[in-house]
Amino acid sequence: MLILAVSFIILTLPSYAAWSNTGGGDHNNQDWIPDGSSEIAGIHTNINNFKINSGVTVTVKSHDGTSYGSLEIQAKNIDILGILKATGAGHIGGGGGGGGGGASDEGQSLGGSGGTGTVKGDPGTGRDECGPGGEGGKGGAG
Repeated sequence: MLILAVSFIILTLPSYAAWSNTGGGDHNNQDWIPDGSSEIAGIHTNINNFKINSGVTVTVKSHDGTSYGSLEIQAKNIDILGILKATGAGHIGGGGGGGGGGASDEGQSLGGSGGTGTVKGDPGTGRDECGPGGEGGKGGAG
């Protein structure tokens, strides 16, 4: 009787998570040079060279209520010769805080009015929009 023995050798190569322009991921130490039609977002790691060429505008994809609205680039070299635009792309901001109490002639204090929330599209705020703050509460008798 003849017995045939067969063995299989399975080679496993290191796998890297796939990345996408708006989902982020591991770039496997490769260069990333987005073009002018790119919307990007997410956490992008292990990039060798990240570059935006002169004359190119790359936009951070706006928050849609559940995802996007932020960008993190982890690269050995970052060279932005063009424009990386994120105006109004962030999460919605909160309302203003309540006002503090103030003194009156009779020795009692009344609360001040609330602060104003962030206005939509303020440059550099990373916020979309929010309403005005509420009124402060009435202080106690003096």
